[in-house]
Amino acid sequence: MKLVNGTSSAGSYDYAYADASVGSLTFDPICIGTPVQAGGSGVYCGFSLPGINEVIVEVSPGPNDVTSLAAAGITEGIQISWTYRYIFGSINPGP
Repeated sequence: MKLVNGTSSAGSYDYAYADASVGSLTFDPICIGTPVQAGGSGVYCGFSLPGINEVIVEVSPGPNDVTSLAAAGITEGIQISWTYRYIFGSINPGP
């Protein structure tokens, strides 16, 4: 999963990986400030990229799940795979 600042082709991004069997993926935010209860002006939490406007989720088989096959006339092994790419644009993560 990528958190993108800018566009997917030209922006900067932060990413994380997880096996689907885990069931979820979490980006830990970075929090700064002092709580109001402690006399501060509040705490702001965000991700390592300001202005995240796109989230990209890619789903593909793990390296041990790639399919191998043989074909007439080809001497080397063939591996086939697939990837689903979900792009969620116009993200507004702030209040």
